[in-house]
Amino acid sequence: MLRKTTIFSLLILLVFAVVLYWLGSTRFNEFYQSQKKVAQETTNIVHREVEKQLAQKQLLVGIFLEDHYELISELAKHPKNEKLYARLNAKLERFFPDFFSANIATDEGNPIIDDFDGNLGRLCITDMQYFSKEKKQRIRIHPNQNIYHYDVLVPFQIQ
Repeated sequence: MLRKTTIFSLLILLVFAVVLYWLGSTRFNEFYQSQKKVAQETTNIVHREVEKQLAQKQLLVGIFLEDHYELISELAKHPKNEKLYARLNAKLERFFPDFFSANIATDEGNPIIDDFDGNLGRLCITDMQYFSKEKKQRIRIHPNQNIYHYDVLVPFQIQ
């Protein structure tokens, strides 16, 4: 009788442990999935906001390019001209209060002008090359030792 009671008690404890494990793992998986969903929704919201900001910035940069076509064309032809470069930077700082840096690239996406003092990131160059080939911009935030940023890329042709 004692043996049957012991086996029955162990069996009840084992069933109880299995039920507790199953409930715990089910709750953990539900929690994990809900957190994953919240993270994905948040990421999508941030992506859409950055996309909107980028579209607005691209529009403004396009207008800036039209208004300062001669200056930018001349600078692209003479990238070592410090006076032209200083004039462009002054106009950019005035037109864009959050201006960080400017560069001009070739049709292949290789930088001609680089305002990063030699720190133009590989990710920026890769994105410029992708933009020159695909005619669309990747939307991603670039790490940089000075400031995290996203690029605003606009096509520009010298006539």
